[in-house]
Amino acid sequence: MGFVYTSGNSPSHQSTISESSSTKTDNYPDLQEISAVTDMPAPTNITTLRSFLGLVNYYQSFVPNMRAIRQPLDKLLEK
Repeated sequence: MGFVYTSGNSPSHQSTISESSSTKTDNYPDLQEISAVTDMPAPTNITTLRSFLGLVNYYQSFVPNMRAIRQPLDKLLEK
């Protein structure tokens, strides 16, 4: 199911916007979004580690105990 956006009175101006299944009210993320995380190369420096943790942070609502799981990576950011 998707949403239909009409930018004018004519049906030719209609656009369909597909509904993402990754809203905070759902219990699961979209499979394409999961592949973005699983296909991402392993972080090799502080910059890429921060980027990876930022991406993973979004999925915190879907993964129980995410804070404990990512704790070893968070420790790498400490000086």
